[in-house]
Amino acid sequence: MNLTNNILATVIGLSGVCATAQAQMYDDPRMFSFENKQELSYIKTSKSAVELSDAHWRNGKTSLQWTFQPGASLSIKKDLLFEPLDKSGVDNYLSAFIVWVYNEQPQKDKQIRFNFLKDGKQCTSFPVNINFCGWRGIWVCYERDMEGTPEVGMNEIRIDAPDVKGKLYFDHLITATKVDPRQQTADMQIPFVNKKTKTHWLVVLKSYNTQPDIPLTELTQQNRQQIKVIEERFRELIYTPSKLYPKHMDELRSKFAKYNISRKNGNITGTPIWYVRHAEAYERIIKPWDKNILTRTGIQTLNTIQRLRYSRWLLLTAMHRTIGRTTL
Repeated sequence: MNLTNNILATVIGLSGVCATAQAQMYDDPRMFSFENKQELSYIKTSKSAVELSDAHWRNGKTSLQWTFQPGASLSIKKDLLFEPLDKSGVDNYLSAFIVWVYNEQPQKDKQIRFNFLKDGKQCTSFPVNINFCGWRGIWVCYERDMEGTPEVGMNEIRIDAPDVKGKLYFDHLITATKVDPRQQTADMQIPFVNKKTKTHWLVVLKSYNTQPDIPLTELTQQNRQQIKVIEERFRELIYTPSKLYPKHMDELRSKFAKYNISRKNGNITGTPIWYVRHAEAYERIIKPWDKNILTRTGIQTLNTIQRLRYSRWLLLTAMHRTIGRTTL
């Protein structure tokens, strides 16, 4: 396998590159895209400051930068348009709060808390762990995942800062939208989400935290040698040395250019990467709904199952070639 075909296959296979389009913003009272200063009129802060920033963004070209001191808060005051579960059982979709959060500096053992109020009275809330760097998608269903009881007519979101100073970015915030309740996944930031699910593709966090059921033993020299051979075989699957021609570099540059990656003031930005199911946030907002409304604005990534299957295939193939005992 030559270098060009292999790299292109890896890029396309793992990222599912599609044609980049201009970011499309959707005008709906439930959504904050933080693209214009008019949205700031809904926001009040305490011990903190907000501004539109192009340092990081998830959709459009700017996000909301929140610089806070210990004990700070940020409030968004408007009708959240929460809709309760249909008690008749005809419609099982749940109202969810959705937001993307970017963190430049992980804060170990620290949380921010999202509170949802009606005329100043707190109805529901949930915490988000902020010991991470980069973007994190937060999808939390009001009636299933949050603490407290949501009410129709809630008209304020208050975000409480931890007891340390910091800076976060928010984008693509939707106050409440009905979503398929099967798809929200717990992670290290929101481990309480969809906690009762037993669906195998939604228990990633639980599986990650599962401890070995056999005793751990020291690696032997033979083990290390076998691992080294597996590594070498794995690398052979990804790259076999070959001559690189100018046309190959042109092809690679063309594919790479689709990401629009650039560096500014120490930050690296580029075309957003979306998973097609992220568009389910709009299923009850936009009619007619189109599952590709987000992936057309950026790069489409494979879903978790596809990534795991592809990675497992590569690893097992390498092991099979090494020790001849695995099955695909």
